[in-house]
Amino acid sequence: MIIIDSAIEKKKLNVLVIGDESHKVGYKKIIEDYNYKFLFIDGVSHKKQRSIGLVKKADIVILMIRNLTHQSIELMCKYKKEDAKIIRMYASGIAFFKRELEKSLA
Repeated sequence: MIIIDSAIEKKKLNVLVIGDESHKVGYKKIIEDYNYKFLFIDGVSHKKQRSIGLVKKADIVILMIRNLTHQSIELMCKYKKEDAKIIRMYASGIAFFKRELEKSLA
């Protein structure tokens, strides 16, 4: 179970996952199980306007490093909220994602 401070807990966080389309459904379930709002960018295609909007909304950005382009990383760096938490994941898969998310937000 993820434990976060009560000030953050009162607000429904927007969690943006960038990359790894093949596990999108599993990532969505994990994020929504914690009552967070799931946002997703595939990390490869470049629908810039839509991507900018999602990056600006995100309270937490999870970068699936093996599944993104340099342009996706640049977009995130340029448009993310100043206080957005960035989590970098260097592997993929549902069990790995859940374990790393719990460690990052504990």
